[in-house]
Amino acid sequence: MVRRTVYALLILLLCLPTAYMAAENHMVSLTEVAGVLKTSSPGDTIFVKDGLYNDVVLKWEADAAATSPVVVVAQNKGKVVIG
Repeated sequence: MVRRTVYALLILLLCLPTAYMAAENHMVSLTEVAGVLKTSSPGDTIFVKDGLYNDVVLKWEADAAATSPVVVVAQNKGKVVIG
C-alpha cells in the first residue's frame, strides 16, 4: 500500500506542468513591464522597481491562465508611485 502511494506521488510530480515549474522572476522599472510581458510565461512574477513614475501610460497584455497568472507587483509595498 505504501509503495503504491509513493509511486502515485512520483507520477503526480512528473506530470506537473513545466510552465509552473519554470516560472521566472523579473525586476524591472515600470516603463519596462510591457516589454517583459511580451516574453513572459504563465506563472512568472514581475517586480516593479521602487520609484516615482510620472506621465506613464499603462497598456499591458500577456498570455496567462487563471490557475497560473503572470503577476505584476511592487518591489516594496507602497514604494512604487504613479504620478
